[in-house]
Amino acid sequence: MSPRGISPVARRLAEEHGVDLAGLQGSGPGGRIIKRDVLAVVGRAPSKAHEETVRGTGMADGLVEDEQEIEVTAMRRTIARRLVESKTTIPHFTVTVAVDASNLLAARRLINDRLDDRELYLSVNDFVV
Repeated sequence: MSPRGISPVARRLAEEHGVDLAGLQGSGPGGRIIKRDVLAVVGRAPSKAHEETVRGTGMADGLVEDEQEIEVTAMRRTIARRLVESKTTIPHFTVTVAVDASNLLAARRLINDRLDDRELYLSVNDFVV
């Protein structure tokens, strides 16, 4: 067994697939056995890019069954680079305000009822803007 142990996800996957963890060398921090190590033994080793994508979506603890690989085009690469740049170089902050919007919601409901025949729909955002 690894000096630092086994992650809970790796332990669960090993149990599900009958993988013996005794002789498995971990690739995690300090030699810890992680999900990627167990999946490599099972034969479904994810790529590092997939691991990063899954980690970013909050699905790192589960297996993604319906995967779709999308080729990274020059445009996608530029979009990704600029998104990262905007999040790392420009200060971000969040402002939260509590508002009683019951009158706004009532007015929105009345207006949307009248616009129903025109197939128009106003959102709360339309009123805020």
